[in-house]
Amino acid sequence: MQEQPYTTVELELAAFLKARGHRLLRAIPQGRLVTFAFDRSAHADLDNYLAGAEISVLELFQAHRRLRALIKQIKQTTSPLQTHPARQRRTTRTPSRYSPAVLFRNRGWSGMVGTGVSIPPAK
Repeated sequence: MQEQPYTTVELELAAFLKARGHRLLRAIPQGRLVTFAFDRSAHADLDNYLAGAEISVLELFQAHRRLRALIKQIKQTTSPLQTHPARQRRTTRTPSRYSPAVLFRNRGWSGMVGTGVSIPPAK
C-alpha cells in the first residue's frame, strides 16, 4: 500500500517544510487555494514548525518566494473552469440593476446615458 503524502494549504508551513529540505511532490489548485503535497516524512516537522524551530531566514524567504511564484504560475495556466467547476465564465456582460443605463431607463429619463445630460420626461 502506498503511503499518503502530507498535504497543507498554508503557504508559510509549506515554505518551512521546503526550507527544511522536504520534497514537494505536487501542488494542486483547489478554488482560490493551492494544496501542497510533500513526502510523508514532512509530517514529523510539523511539531518543529509549531514549536518555532530555528531555520535560516534566507532559506525560508527563498522557499516562500518560490512557492508564491509556483502559485502564480498555476493560477495563470489553470482555467477558472478547472478550479471552480460550479463557476461558469460569462461570455456576455449583462447590465447590473445598478448600472447607469438601467437606472436611467427605470426612472423614465430620456437623454444620452454617459454624457451627463439627462432630461426628466415632460408631464
